[in-house]
Amino acid sequence: MKENKILEILYEWNPWKNKIDSGVPRLKYLKKLKKLSKTGQIVTITGPRRSGKSTLIKQFINSLSKKETKKILYINFEESRFLNLNLEFLHKIYETYKININPKNKTYLFLDEVQKISGWEKFVRSIHEKGDYETIIITASVSNFISKEYGTLLTGRHINMTVYPLDLKEFLNFKGILTGEKNELIFKKNEILNETKEYLKWGGFPKIVLSNEKKIILETYFLDLINRDIISRYKIKEFDKLNELAIYYLSNTANLHVFNRISKFMKVSHDTIERFSSYFQETYLFLFVKMFAFSLKQQSVNPKKVYCIDNGLIEAKGFLFMKDVDKRLENAVFLHLLFNGITPYYQKNGYEIDFYYKNTAVQVCYELNGATEREVNALNKIKAKNKYIITWNEEKKINGINVIPFYKWAINL
Repeated sequence: MKENKILEILYEWNPWKNKIDSGVPRLKYLKKLKKLSKTGQIVTITGPRRSGKSTLIKQFINSLSKKETKKILYINFEESRFLNLNLEFLHKIYETYKININPKNKTYLFLDEVQKISGWEKFVRSIHEKGDYETIIITASVSNFISKEYGTLLTGRHINMTVYPLDLKEFLNFKGILTGEKNELIFKKNEILNETKEYLKWGGFPKIVLSNEKKIILETYFLDLINRDIISRYKIKEFDKLNELAIYYLSNTANLHVFNRISKFMKVSHDTIERFSSYFQETYLFLFVKMFAFSLKQQSVNPKKVYCIDNGLIEAKGFLFMKDVDKRLENAVFLHLLFNGITPYYQKNGYEIDFYYKNTAVQVCYELNGATEREVNALNKIKAKNKYIITWNEEKKINGINVIPFYKWAINL
């Protein structure tokens, strides 16, 4: 590609002439990113496709002083006009920028979806070692995008943060419901409940929240994730079986699964099911929760519970029986633990405890009704300082157990 064409594309992405559109601020992530950018480390941002990684970079760029504008280089490697992406082309883009835009000063370097370039780690390390940067921030939609071949090049030089779809509090901010007024949870309760119902159905991908064509866009997200992040990256040949397994998990979210049983059901080897499931986890489509046990062997041999990264994908692609409101609520509770850096387990001791972490036990039950005794008995059998039953809209205490509506728990988590 000729130099003038590269410059033409770069001018579209970068704020050298015009401020770039950066959407609704993700303040909690932006604050963390600003802090990490000052460490001198390469900042890697991972997270599921369409969760807002690129938007966060643009918000960071817009937060910089106007005096820094020409020192900014943002490259999006999902640009369709860039063909034959390779390390040589990456160097050419950088040299074109340095010669024509910023020949003397250090650079704010932003590389978006950098896993598309094989060997990118060599390039980033060379910039880092020369000290020719103000900050280096890179994104990818896979959790293990630092390759085994080059990973040692960045050892001790990078620090990671993960960006997820909107949590409920962010969702309500996007909708203009939560504005920081005093006692909002009281006088806006009905409005919050109505919006929470939409959140449980359609999830928290930022673009979906503000769109009227939710199902169509979510179906596109699903196909992109399967085709671009998994099939293309891992060179999958059994794509029909991969898709079948993804639909199976979407339709059985918040349930226990054993790979051997799925293997027999789908007539696919155990190794294939395990391999596909690891790809789903690496790309954040599905996450697997282990049973709590002090033995790592016990954790690995027992069934795992599967959760989906967003309720909207369940609505768009899962079978009809995943309309189960208890499972939708349980998936949302898991996501809010994940979004807050908590890795939960489940417990089984005659009764199943949905989530166990940090001396805390959580049961999820959309409406207690006749289930009260079962949920309370399960929590009474476990040793935990904090015990919760998370419901749709019930609030009380039962023998020291806090029954709390999802919206209150999620907003204050």
